[in-house]
Amino acid sequence: MPNRSPTIHHENGFSTLHRREVCPGSKKAERYYSSKESKDAERGTTMHEATYEVEIKNGLPVGEQILIEWAYSVIEEYLSQYDTPPSHIIENFLHLWGTKGNGPEHIISGGTPDRILLWPNHAVVFDWKYGYNIVKSARENLQIASQALAVHQNYGVNKVTGVICQPPIKSTTSHVFTEFETIAMHIQAITDKTEDESLVFSPMKSACKHCKARLGCPAYLDAFEKAGDDLPTDVQTLNNDDLCYYRDKAGAHNDIYKICSEELKRRLEADMSTSRPTINGWRLQSSATPIYYDQDILNEACSDINYPSNNLQGIATEDYQKFDFTKWRDSTIKRLKDQKQITAKEAKSEVLERIKPGVTYRISKSIVRAT
Repeated sequence: MPNRSPTIHHENGFSTLHRREVCPGSKKAERYYSSKESKDAERGTTMHEATYEVEIKNGLPVGEQILIEWAYSVIEEYLSQYDTPPSHIIENFLHLWGTKGNGPEHIISGGTPDRILLWPNHAVVFDWKYGYNIVKSARENLQIASQALAVHQNYGVNKVTGVICQPPIKSTTSHVFTEFETIAMHIQAITDKTEDESLVFSPMKSACKHCKARLGCPAYLDAFEKAGDDLPTDVQTLNNDDLCYYRDKAGAHNDIYKICSEELKRRLEADMSTSRPTINGWRLQSSATPIYYDQDILNEACSDINYPSNNLQGIATEDYQKFDFTKWRDSTIKRLKDQKQITAKEAKSEVLERIKPGVTYRISKSIVRAT
C-alpha cells in the first residue's frame, strides 16, 4: 500500500481556485458550512483509491474495473516515453507558496495531486475525473495549473505536464507548464481578493455547483431563478444537480423534459458502480415488453400499426424492436370485443389463446425517483 498523506482540505485548495476567482466571497461564506461528501464524491474517492490499490480495484463491479484499466493505460503511455523509471508520488499533500508585496513567503493554497511521475528534470501530474461532465482543457484549467506549480515548487522541476484524465468518457487533455511565475502571480491575486471584507458574490454555474454555501447565497438563488427554464445548448455541461433541477421543473411532455431525461438516462446507464445506479435520487427502472415472433400474428399486428405489407416474409430484427406488442394486444382485444359483441375478458382470452410459446422481451428503461 502506498504511503499517502492524510486527507487535508485547504480553504483555497487547488479544486476551489476557480470558485474563488469567480466569487471571492465564497471563501468566507463556506466557513459556516460543514463539509459533507456527496455520493458522487464518495464514488470518486473509491475510484481514485482503486487506481493504486489492487484489492480495491478487484472488489469493484466489472464496468468500473474497466475504467480503472483505461486509467492505467494512460499512465503507461507516459511511462513509455522515457527510458528510466520515475518516482511515483501518490496522493501526497503539497502546499503552494506565494508572496504579497515585499512580504515573506506564505502558504496561499494546497491540495493533493492524484499521482505524480517524477523524473530529475520533468514531472507528469495526473488529475482523475470520474464524472461525466466535460471539463476545461488542461491548458485553461486552473486546478491542474496549480498542481503543476506545486510540483515545481516542492520538487524543483522546471517542466511539468498536467494531465486531466476522464475514464467514463475516454478523454484526456494535457498541457506542458513552464511559466510558473505567471501562474503564481495569478493565484496570489485570486487569494488576495478572498480576504476582501466586502464579500463579493458573483454567481456562475461552473463555480457555484460545488459551493457549500450556494443554497443560502442570495446572489446564486437570484441568478438561478432568473435563468428559469432556459436550458443551456449543451446539457452535457450541466452538473447532476442542475440537470435534475431542469428536469423536475420542466414537467413532463415538453422538449426540455425530454432532453434532460435522455441525458440523465445516459449518465445512469454509464454509471455501473452498482446494479441500480442512482444520481441525485434518480434511478433507472427496467420493464420488459414482450415481442412476439410468430409470423401469422406479426402479419396481423403489423397491419394494425400501418406496416406497408400484410404478407411479410420475414421481418428484420430492427423491425421486431419497433413492434409494440402491448399496443397490438390491447387494440386487438378492443376490436374483437366490438366485432363479436363479447366481454373484454372473453376477447382477451381469445387473443391470448392465439399466442404460442416463443415470446421474447424487449427491455425498456424509465427514469424514476428512487424510494
